[in-house]
Amino acid sequence: MLENLEETLEALGEQDLSRYALANAESLWITFRDVYENEFDGDAALINKHLDSAWALVDAEDRTEAAEMEEEVKSQIPDLDDYDEVYATEWRSAHASAAQNAVISVWQAIASLHSGEGVQNAIETASITESTIDLLINTRQSIVEGDSFDYDDEFVENHQMMQDELARQQESIDALQGDDKDIRKFVRPLSLDALGSITPE
Repeated sequence: MLENLEETLEALGEQDLSRYALANAESLWITFRDVYENEFDGDAALINKHLDSAWALVDAEDRTEAAEMEEEVKSQIPDLDDYDEVYATEWRSAHASAAQNAVISVWQAIASLHSGEGVQNAIETASITESTIDLLINTRQSIVEGDSFDYDDEFVENHQMMQDELARQQESIDALQGDDKDIRKFVRPLSLDALGSITPE
């Protein structure tokens, strides 16, 4: 996580907290939207629509519709226990979990529009993304290294995929601190290519 993130976010206004949260959530969502559509019965179009609406609501005086949007997105969070097939392989289950996390993050970001707990909602979106990256990196390492795999938090922290995401988050915060409100331009998918191949050694 970015250094002193909570302190940094506490200095931002309510609208900027939502901008940061939405950029985090949408970046994760666009990375795993296809997985979500392929693995689950949820309504990806609804999530896309509510993300667009959420960005439009950031500057609105009346955000009452955010509560309904939040509940509708929450209803789209898949329960992996209902989809046994995603556990067919370790890699498939990791991607299914990542897609689930993406919807949870969108839910948290939309909640930031009306919850009164924008700092915590924003932190949650960052935490979800970083936990997802951790999962993917370690799943890949487990597959490649087999029985010799040993979790290494320093490896995860320094991995290119994690560093790219932290840099993206920092760019959005720097822009907000510079009074740049066009934060959606910092929405971009995770650098999955940085994971490398998953061919076992």
